[in-house]
Amino acid sequence: MTDLQAALRKSLSAALGRALGPEHEHADPAVHRSAHADFQADAALRLAKELKRSPRDVARAVAEHLELGELYEKVEIAGPRFL
Repeated sequence: MTDLQAALRKSLSAALGRALGPEHEHADPAVHRSAHADFQADAALRLAKELKRSPRDVARAVAEHLELGELYEKVEIAGPRFL
C-alpha cells in the first residue's frame, strides 16, 4: 500500500465515522487504484445493507463528511456506490 493510499484510507475512515456514527470509524473504506479514477473506495456497497440505506445514499453521506484539502482535488460518486 502506498503512503497516499494509506492517507486516503485514514481520511475516509474518519469520514465514515462522522457520516455514519463512531461505530463505523474503523470500517474498511476499501480504497484501491481504479481504471476510472486515481483511487476509488467501495465501502458504501457493503455498509448500505447493514445500514438499510441505498449505497448511493451512503456514498453521498461519506462524501459530504470528507475534509477536502491536500488529499483530494475532487470527490465524485460514480455509479451507485463508488467514491
